[in-house]
Amino acid sequence: MSDNEEFIQEFLVECDENLDQLDQHLIVLEQNPRDPDRLASIFRTMHTIKGTSGFFGFSKLGALAHAGESLLSRLRDGRLVLNAEIATGLLELVDAVREILSTIESTGREGNGDYTSLASRLSQWAQQSGVDAAVSSVTQGPSASSTIVTSSPLSPPRPQGTSPNDDVELAELPASVAKDVDVVPESPLVASDQPK
Repeated sequence: MSDNEEFIQEFLVECDENLDQLDQHLIVLEQNPRDPDRLASIFRTMHTIKGTSGFFGFSKLGALAHAGESLLSRLRDGRLVLNAEIATGLLELVDAVREILSTIESTGREGNGDYTSLASRLSQWAQQSGVDAAVSSVTQGPSASSTIVTSSPLSPPRPQGTSPNDDVELAELPASVAKDVDVVPESPLVASDQPK
């Protein structure tokens, strides 16, 4: 197993543990939708999944996580209040993320699942609080030649003077990845789902 594959396995394990905790947080939030600690924890989990997905070139997962992150940001900041509809959508997001992670674990690729409808709903709810989170290309995986995705289809425009590499901070990556990574190694695990 290559170093990159080991890092991906660690990422999958950490995601699984974090998503189990996220499920519990969402259940508690239905009773106390303004709980700032739980909202912040859920946001951090989705933010980390988004950032690490970009590092490994999992653009579909990163785009979906970004849609959830944008909505969770508004909930965390109190610009939007969790209701039953949004809670259900967030639980669907967790299930969709799990499905993509399971496909990555078994095939090394993100699969052909279509999550456009879910991403659109998450973005529409976020837009109710003034967020412009346009949805596009969530059904498409990374191109065959890509080794890293530094901007998902749902990413907002970067502030002037920032670099694409600013999107993924090493602090967001699993500890063993952040410790050893200087450059992104090429890997067949980030190739397109389509046969070459």
